[in-house]
Amino acid sequence: MAHAIVNSGRNKIAFVQGNGLVLNATHFVFADIPGLDHTVPVNLAQGMPAVGQIVKTLPITAHGYVAENKVVYSIILGPTLGDFYFNWVGLVDADGVLLGVSTIPRQFKFKTAGLNVGNTLTRNFLTQYNNAQATTGIDVPAETWQISFMDVLDNIDVALTTDMRDFFGRSLFFNDGFQILLGASSEYFVQPGIGYVEGYRIKNAAIGSIGSAKNVDVYVEVHRSATFSGGETTAQVVTSPTGIALADFIDSAGRKHFFEKVATISAVGVVTDLRVKRTVPGPLINTFATAAQGSKADSAIQPDQLALQPVIRRLRLLALAGL
Repeated sequence: MAHAIVNSGRNKIAFVQGNGLVLNATHFVFADIPGLDHTVPVNLAQGMPAVGQIVKTLPITAHGYVAENKVVYSIILGPTLGDFYFNWVGLVDADGVLLGVSTIPRQFKFKTAGLNVGNTLTRNFLTQYNNAQATTGIDVPAETWQISFMDVLDNIDVALTTDMRDFFGRSLFFNDGFQILLGASSEYFVQPGIGYVEGYRIKNAAIGSIGSAKNVDVYVEVHRSATFSGGETTAQVVTSPTGIALADFIDSAGRKHFFEKVATISAVGVVTDLRVKRTVPGPLINTFATAAQGSKADSAIQPDQLALQPVIRRLRLLALAGL
């Protein structure tokens, strides 16, 4: 990915500063240029792409200053926009002058069609030059609208986890996910797989050792770290002496930590599996459909709990958030 203020932008900035004018960047231009190599530096002498290569021109969503010499422009491409590919993004001012260019790997922007929810993409263009804030007249700190967007993401995250909490309950593990088994040399191992705890989807990618301790309770600790560009859910297996419960808590950074007991290991090494689990041989929708038709398969989820509206809502919220 390459990014730069091009020569036409540098000339415009010099002209504006030399004449006491204001630089007014107004929109982004998206183009799909065949053979474009995003790994090489931006050609500073370039102009606008050919008309046939321009796929969309859109107004800037927000702008703000990062520092005296840094100004950032942002745009959100919502789920109603599409369908088109792009690998070139240009920042253009009110006079149609190309200020800067960003080249990226070719991406596909598709819009909502029926139940297929369109994706949401965000693009930021940081410009850095002497007296950028004064030159643009931008008096809004970038943190102002970035924090607002973080609030939006946080609200979406709460809605998603609430839906999944209602759908799966406090916890649900699929197949052997996070099961504790005794291995060789009296060592215990957590199995790979997927589960949900308090609405958060967790995944253990590979078999992992938890040691050889006995007379312990085994928990999965789950927490999510959020950032402006997204978030990450982390799950780790921890143990506690039998009878000493690990309780949910909120850390100093405001992150919620959830502890779900998945097993106990007795003083003589016997493992008792405490997971709420369900056998899922394939896609969840197939399992739910079978249950709804009266299957007698294991019943961690009852047919009358299988309303799919929360799942559809979740997918729509994920698309709106660009996650």
